[in-house]
Amino acid sequence: MKEDKDVTALGHDAVFAVAYATELFLAHLAQKSYSLTREDQRKTITYKDVANAISKHDDLEFLADVVPHPVTMEQAVQRRKIVDKVRESF
Repeated sequence: MKEDKDVTALGHDAVFAVAYATELFLAHLAQKSYSLTREDQRKTITYKDVANAISKHDDLEFLADVVPHPVTMEQAVQRRKIVDKVRESF
């Protein structure tokens, strides 16, 4: 919030409200991710669990671009080749 040049002042109650909302949101994301972890009979939440939780729950869909599914190097190279071909055609 302080990074926004249009915001000149922040009330303490506004900062508290945003901080608390963030805490609740992260707890929600962690709970959804942990439920996938437990389905696989594991105790540690991995990046894959978070990415899967985001893709499986509509309320987390807005994070899909921020937390994409992991890809192998081979898949990344293939995708890059496709992007390069599309760019060359312009």
